Amino acid sequence: MLNIFKPLGFLLYCFFISATVFAQTNNSISLDKNWKFQYGGTDFAETKDFNDQAWSTVNVPHTWNAKDVFDDDLTYARGIAWYRKNIDISNSQLNQKASLYFDGVYQTADVYVNGAFVGCHKGGYTAFTFDITGFLNIGKNTIAVKVDNTQDSFIPPLSIGYASYGGIYRPVKLIFANEVNFYGLYASSGIKIKTPQVNKQSAVVSIDASIKNSATQSKNITLTHQIYNDKNEPIKSLTKDFTLQSNETTTISLNSDIQNPNLWSPETPTLYHIKSNLKIDGKEVASITNPLGFKWFNFSAATGFSLNGAKYILKGTNRHQDMEGKGDALSNQDHLRDIQMIKDMGANFIRLAHYPQSPRVLALADSLGILIWEEIPVVNYMNPVPEFLANAENMAKEMINQGFNHPSIIIWGSMNEILLWGKNAERVTEHANEKDYIKVLHQYAISLDSLVKVTDPSRYSVIAMHQSKEYDEFKLSQIAQISAYNIYAGWYGGKVTELKGYLDERHKQYPNQILFVSEYGAGSDARLNTSKPQRLDFSSQYTRYYHEEYLRQFKQMPYLSGTAVWNQFDFSQPNIGGTIINTNQKGLVNFNRTPKDVYYLYQANWSTKPMVHIASSEWTQRAGNENEKAEITIYSNLKNVSLNLNGKKQGTKSLNDIKKAVYELPLKYGENFIEAFGYDGNNLIKDTLIINLRSREIDAKSFKSIAINIGANTQYLDKQGQIWLEDQAYKKGEFGYIGGNPITMNLKKVIRGTSDVPLFYSSLEDLQGYKIDVSDGNYELTLGFVEQESTNEVDRVFSVKANDKEIINNLELNKQIGEFKSYQKTFNVKVKNNEGINLTFTAAKGKTILSELSVQKVISNTDNLNAKD
Repeated sequence: MLNIFKPLGFLLYCFFISATVFAQTNNSISLDKNWKFQYGGTDFAETKDFNDQAWSTVNVPHTWNAKDVFDDDLTYARGIAWYRKNIDISNSQLNQKASLYFDGVYQTADVYVNGAFVGCHKGGYTAFTFDITGFLNIGKNTIAVKVDNTQDSFIPPLSIGYASYGGIYRPVKLIFANEVNFYGLYASSGIKIKTPQVNKQSAVVSIDASIKNSATQSKNITLTHQIYNDKNEPIKSLTKDFTLQSNETTTISLNSDIQNPNLWSPETPTLYHIKSNLKIDGKEVASITNPLGFKWFNFSAATGFSLNGAKYILKGTNRHQDMEGKGDALSNQDHLRDIQMIKDMGANFIRLAHYPQSPRVLALADSLGILIWEEIPVVNYMNPVPEFLANAENMAKEMINQGFNHPSIIIWGSMNEILLWGKNAERVTEHANEKDYIKVLHQYAISLDSLVKVTDPSRYSVIAMHQSKEYDEFKLSQIAQISAYNIYAGWYGGKVTELKGYLDERHKQYPNQILFVSEYGAGSDARLNTSKPQRLDFSSQYTRYYHEEYLRQFKQMPYLSGTAVWNQFDFSQPNIGGTIINTNQKGLVNFNRTPKDVYYLYQANWSTKPMVHIASSEWTQRAGNENEKAEITIYSNLKNVSLNLNGKKQGTKSLNDIKKAVYELPLKYGENFIEAFGYDGNNLIKDTLIINLRSREIDAKSFKSIAINIGANTQYLDKQGQIWLEDQAYKKGEFGYIGGNPITMNLKKVIRGTSDVPLFYSSLEDLQGYKIDVSDGNYELTLGFVEQESTNEVDRVFSVKANDKEIINNLELNKQIGEFKSYQKTFNVKVKNNEGINLTFTAAKGKTILSELSVQKVISNTDNLNAKD
């Protein structure tokens, strides 16, 4: 239940153990290889002598949910799993301080060494460490980790639109250190670097170093910070001698002036670094290096964002950390590829949604030059009890302390769309009957935002909200320094052109509110294409139209502080529908990391590297009529582009305000070779594409088959290369429906039982008939159906005739097949007297429905003989 209260004792004990450990040093050993793994609760798996030989062997990063999230059984493995690993410890290692460092484990981790419990951690997106000094022995030692990704009503996130991938999905290290060492709270480095004053002429660096003496006697210590410039040349050295008593911890602050600093920005990500070390009697006992970047920035409600004294347009995107085949268990190379793709697109800002991501991502943002918004996973609703708040606050402390020294970070987020759901874990449109819940939620929102501001006053705080007036009514929109809005006008409802009006009105109503568009996007499926795009059709063309119009409007709002596309990559979204189930399809890049055409729209508008892209790479196999004009879009950041079709010049065009040029090209049947090109000075920049056009006409002499995407305005290309034609009202000599209304499946409903989900996403309802004007002969007719409504919402019974012969009698999909489950049936149909295939649909109850139709001509022996003649 939502309002259950648990004692906080064990919770706080978990926090205490995971927080009070020493920082990483250079003396670390990777533990990523050769873990024994078993999914499921197992008694005594933590003990040293437990027999795990029958378990599988895995390497970290690892998740057990890389594949099962995406099947259609509406569930995936959320529970307990065990990881075990043996390590050898030498006598010299045993005499050092030792700790285990985990970059990320989802969601709770109980850690054991040689059967002894050493600590627990709650939260799946931040690093944690445990001091295991007193738990090790010389020789063989066993580390066991019990991981649990079961939903816990006291641990954020509660309601999420992405998978909770269970596992040790980020690297693990064993760290050895001296008894005197840097002491980092919340798995941080123990060093905090601040730049309280920065301008083009000079900067001030303030370094806070926390040090602990765990020895049994006092120590005379020398602390040194060596500052290096971007050429790895030492430019400043700061030193402090001091004495620490046994088990004493202290924080030492040292400052330095830097003259004429090279400033950090996305265009010139100049990185300095600071090497901090501790010496005892002249011998180095601890060393750690942190990045340093010099910049200053400001958010203004009137003029937006400025960086290093000049107005700066934040051209941003959101990033989820999962990918096809791997889930969340990404390698460093995977992170590099992702961040480089974002940089190559021309983006200069990433919102890491909705959780802290790998430390590797922050390091890449520092070095490649990308500004960062990082947030904790408080999403959609809260549990209004102290334990939930304590967990959320601990996540914020871990996130901020671990990311504090990264110059790329400018914003900390504390929650996202917190009013989307109600207190009973259900989506609601209003909270009128939840006053007590809203009162606590408001208090928790203030607490989290205040914690962010106190922990790091050098960055801005933000709350992301959806379009609901209740954020103003409950005074949530005024808490954080930045008010961010997730806007989907033109996708879930409304029109794309409503964006500017909504934001202009907010700016007028709240002129002192810093506004940020934290999400906007439309889903797409590369297999679906159309010349007549519509909202919710998942076509590549509608997605491009949506983003083109948003880019246009953003340019007209100088007060806007920044924007972030939702999303850079398609990502997991369990139990969500659309045309690719369990997947959010709003990415500019597919889940397998192949760019969609819309990616290049942003590259043309945001990148300075010369480029040309023919925005038809997702529709290279299409059906149509020969020489019928096809619209071909070019995206380019050049001044002009030229185009050739099959070796013939089609002219030169200028790019418009969103870096777009459109050609109307008469395509021939078969392959059409398209070349688009332009010049950057004397350098030729070009793109090429081959479009294969097939006939959509029903030719009596050559007809073999036809497939129709019933109720859809899109063509669908299946795995076998079959093009399913867009539907149409009946035309003589062709095909089409008689009566009926096109409908689409509710996006919350998952279509089951088929790999051709797009065919069942759209349907025709209440149709009276369907005609296909084929010539006389024998045919195989396949019809597909899906019930688009829940069993308690519809009572549908209907029959179907083919050329006056009943082929389906009183079909009741909900009872006979099940809701949202695909159903196909094939029939033999004989056509004579030039009647074609004439289907009639009759409803006994409710409305008729049809989702899929295909016709295959059956070649008889006689036909074969005649053909040979």
